[in-house]
Amino acid sequence: MLQRRQQPRQTSGIDYSALAIPKGGKVGRVKPGRYVNPKHIASLHDYCCCLAGLGECDGPVEVHHLLNPWVGIRGAGRRSDDRNGIPFCFGHHRGRNGVHRRGDEDAFFREKTGFPEFGRRQAEELWKNSDFWECVP
Repeated sequence: MLQRRQQPRQTSGIDYSALAIPKGGKVGRVKPGRYVNPKHIASLHDYCCCLAGLGECDGPVEVHHLLNPWVGIRGAGRRSDDRNGIPFCFGHHRGRNGVHRRGDEDAFFREKTGFPEFGRRQAEELWKNSDFWECVP
């Protein structure tokens, strides 16, 4: 068990009263920013569903942000950045047998293509060949 200090802390002697303190801001760990590229996402709507070869597509093309991104991070309740977008029809994205209903993205791609890395490979290829590619640190 941790022991409490016996002596009170000494002050540094610095006057902080003149510093502006932002109001309403969150205190704690700062989350890294999410890379956003609306032009790249808009260009993905020009593609067919990446699973169109299966012949079971349904509805207009939507952009799916990978649940298991190939680059960057994805936190709880946060979508992956725009480099991780792939074109899906409504059926494969949010439909009855879609990836969001399934929940496990790798199992979804394994079932549909036999290759769990399929979505990550597609997103990486689409990003690297995009007309709106830019170097992201």
